[in-house]
Amino acid sequence: MREEDIAMSTVSTGRAITRLPAQFAAIAHARTLRASVLLIARIALAWVFMYHGAGKLFDFKHQGGIAGTTAFFQLEGIPAAHLFAYVVGLTEFVGGLMMLLGLATALAGLALTVDMLVAIVTATGATGMLPKALPHGIVADGFEINLALGALALTVAAMGAGELSLDRLLGWGVGRGWRRTEDRG
Repeated sequence: MREEDIAMSTVSTGRAITRLPAQFAAIAHARTLRASVLLIARIALAWVFMYHGAGKLFDFKHQGGIAGTTAFFQLEGIPAAHLFAYVVGLTEFVGGLMMLLGLATALAGLALTVDMLVAIVTATGATGMLPKALPHGIVADGFEINLALGALALTVAAMGAGELSLDRLLGWGVGRGWRRTEDRG
């Protein structure tokens, strides 16, 4: 072995301080970094989706509630607007909560990705990437936020919830969604 491979590094495991070869310390650091980044991504997604889902369902922060969401969906020409106001509100609120907890993260991430794709197709896609000013001080949203949120939700769905999640605690694996940890090859 090369001298730099034999170099020791001190790592705190929470119970004791352990001396590990440098390459193992680097792996432990990368694993901790990955877990932290996935947790931050999940918290950000949860915050945004739960905020907007609560606005659609409960009129949180005067976002319109079911009545306002239904009226907006009717303006956009969405069929069964009242039903889909509930579907979208529940998808965003419950999907965001699942992201926060890291519970069934692959399913939640896919649902939120589809939610954002539908938002692009039905509401923001025709405007283009950036918001546009309309007459009477109205601003039509662009699809950049829907695109970014959908891509991030899809990324978390594909990568898994990470070490700091209920998925991990339940043995559903760190990066494999619903597959149990012992089933991973």
